[in-house]
Amino acid sequence: MNVLVFSNGYGLQQSNLYAPLTEMFIEIAKQGHKLHIVCREDFYSSEDNHPNIKVYPVKKYKGIKKFLLVKDMYKVGKLIIKNNNIDLVYSHILSFLGITAATISWVYKKPFFHWLCGDGRVQQESNPISKKIIDYLTTGYIHKRATKMISCCPWVAEEQCIPYGLDWKEKYEITPNSVNIERFSTQTKSYRDVFRNNYPIIIYASRLSSRKGADIFIDAVTELINERVKINVFIGGSGDFESYLDKKINTLKYPNQIKYLGQVPSSELPNYFKSSDIFSVPARYQGFGRVYIEAMASGLAVVTTNLICTKKIIDNEEDGILVDPKVKDLKEAIIRLLEYEELRKKLSLNARNKANNYTVEKVAKNYINIWKRNI
Repeated sequence: MNVLVFSNGYGLQQSNLYAPLTEMFIEIAKQGHKLHIVCREDFYSSEDNHPNIKVYPVKKYKGIKKFLLVKDMYKVGKLIIKNNNIDLVYSHILSFLGITAATISWVYKKPFFHWLCGDGRVQQESNPISKKIIDYLTTGYIHKRATKMISCCPWVAEEQCIPYGLDWKEKYEITPNSVNIERFSTQTKSYRDVFRNNYPIIIYASRLSSRKGADIFIDAVTELINERVKINVFIGGSGDFESYLDKKINTLKYPNQIKYLGQVPSSELPNYFKSSDIFSVPARYQGFGRVYIEAMASGLAVVTTNLICTKKIIDNEEDGILVDPKVKDLKEAIIRLLEYEELRKKLSLNARNKANNYTVEKVAKNYINIWKRNI
C-alpha cells in the first residue's frame, strides 16, 4: 500500500507521543508498505528515516498565522497524491491534521482514516461553549468524512460518537497502542545513585494534572515520607501541579527523598523506569494508558487506580494492583508492596509477560489489516 500520512511529528528522538508513533510507522514500512509523511519541521528528526518512508517537513507558523500550516500541508499532500499512486490517507489525533486529511481525501476520493484517543466527552464537558462549537465543527467534520475512525479503546470511541449521533461500533476500529518492549526492557544508565540511600524507588511519569491524579500521588508519597516510610520518589512530567509539588517538597522533613525530574525525554524514560521498583499514576480518567504498559515492560510493580482502561490492561493482584483514587488507598497499596517483596516480584514477572501483547509488530499488523479491509 501507498499511504499519505498527516502527522504533527516524526522521529524517535521526539516526544513520548511521536517516538512510539514513529516506531509504528517504521514497522509498517518494514512490512513492505510505503508511507509519505507530512509533518511539522520542528517535530522532525531526519536520522530516523526508512527506505519506504519519505517525510515532507512543513514550516511551523505562530500566532494567528497557524491556519497557514493547514494550507501548506494540504498543498504538499496534493502534490504527493498527484505524483504517487496513493491508496489511502491517514491522520493522527490533532484536529487540524484530521481536517487537512479529510478534505484532501474527499477531493481526491481516497479512503480516509483518523486515529483519535484521549478524554472524549469528559474533555468536552469541561470546555466553554465556544470551544464546544469548534470541537463540533472540527471533530464532527472528521467523523463525517472518515472511512473509519481508529481508537485504542472502545469507551473513548463511544464518548466521541455521542455528540454526533453516531454508532461507535459502525464508525470505529479498535486497536491498542504499541510499546517498544525491547527499549523498555533495556537499561543503558542507572539513576538510583541520585539518592543518598538505597530505599525502594517509586516513580510517577505523566502530566501533573488532576485528571492524572498527580495530587493523589503527591499527597500519598509526601505523607509516607513524613511518616518515615523508607522510600525514594521520582516525579516526571509537567503541568498544573508543579507549584503544588514544590510546596509539598518544601514542607517535608526529608526533602531529599523526592526528585522532581520535569519533562523526562523519551530516550531517558526507560532508564528511569529500570532504576525504579514501583510505578504509579493514580489517574481519575485515562484514555488508554500506554505508560502503564511501558512500566510493565520495564518490570515495575504497578499500582494505579481502578478505571475502565486499567482493568483492561491490568489483572488486579496478578500483574498490578488497582485501588480507588484516594490517598489512603494508594498509601496502603504502596506499603503492602514495600513489605511483601515476593508480591512485588510476582507482579513484576507477570507484568513483563503481559506487556508482550502490545508489541510494535503486533499493533502495526493491526493497522495494516484495518486499512486493507476498509479500502
